[in-house]
Amino acid sequence: RESSDRSEFAMNCLKQVVGSLFVVLISLICCGQSTPQKISTPAGSATVTDLKGDVTVTASQTTTAIAAQKGQLLAPNTLIETQKGTALLTLSDGSQILIKSNTRVILRLPDEAKGNFLEQLIGKIVAKIPKRTGNEPPFKMGTPSAVITVRGTHFEGEVTRKQKTFVQVYEGLVQVEGLGGFSHPVMIQPGYTTQVGVNKFPEDPRRTLEAGDVESEGSFSRSRQRESEQRGTSSTPLPGTNGGEPE
Repeated sequence: RESSDRSEFAMNCLKQVVGSLFVVLISLICCGQSTPQKISTPAGSATVTDLKGDVTVTASQTTTAIAAQKGQLLAPNTLIETQKGTALLTLSDGSQILIKSNTRVILRLPDEAKGNFLEQLIGKIVAKIPKRTGNEPPFKMGTPSAVITVRGTHFEGEVTRKQKTFVQVYEGLVQVEGLGGFSHPVMIQPGYTTQVGVNKFPEDPRRTLEAGDVESEGSFSRSRQRESEQRGTSSTPLPGTNGGEPE
């Protein structure tokens, strides 16, 4: 009788141990299959998501330009310069900035740059900005002649050698204002454009695309090509218009 009781007790203990091990095993399996947490990009920095051709970056503490690398994390105040190349950046807020050829931009830390994420010195960019919700601050960027503010949109910005800023909107609304005492902000809706010269007020928005071509970057590229030819400058094709830029 005593031997039978000891056997039953041992069996119960074994069952408890096996049960505990099973629970632990299931927990480990579930943890292993869970989605890994997304690694956040530090504020003011950006990741080189894609690039093509000749693209260099210069850190803020040096004057030496080095070749950009895909997947590279760029710190605030880094200068990105494209010669015969293009680069696609993903900023800390999830915004995607396609930097076209012959363009120079500087990453900025918004808290130290009046809210600006980016400073465009010359050339062209195409930006896709995630929509802001609630009290989340808008995306802002600066040029030598304007401040561009958005809360989620798709637009193109160009700065010429004479530091004139052109803004074209494909989706959403964009506010453009001059610098200093030439603020006078204007709101640009899809299919419209404006331009701002140094120490000038922004021009009133004007339509550049037909109603059915509001989101057709190719249509706007052809329109800007004609304007560029009139100004005596060249215009780089937008993504998807045989320009060869990374998507």
